[in-house]
Amino acid sequence: MEPSDLNISGEPVGYPPQQIAEGNRVTGGLNFVAKVYGIVGCIKFLESYYLILVMKRRQNGCICGHAIYSIDEHQIITIPHVSVQTDVAHSESKLRKLLHMIIYIINLSFPSK
Repeated sequence: MEPSDLNISGEPVGYPPQQIAEGNRVTGGLNFVAKVYGIVGCIKFLESYYLILVMKRRQNGCICGHAIYSIDEHQIITIPHVSVQTDVAHSESKLRKLLHMIIYIINLSFPSK
């Protein structure tokens, strides 16, 4: 796929953890990496796409039985592409830092109870 394209698709079937481990044993298996509560979205900087994930959350209230959360911690993960050059990657590192600051400021603007 081209670096300008981002195609995400999901598997329509859920698999139990034991089946996932067994099915991937030949390639070294899978290891638990992190518990993620949600996906804020995807953003594209100069060349690469980034996935913004909710790592920690706090319940602030409830509306009609539905919990309302604020984000306590997020993580930005690069979706790498082989064609992205190192000088572009360096510039994108600066943009990622700015995005972290913006998310932090938004969180301060809407504090949790």
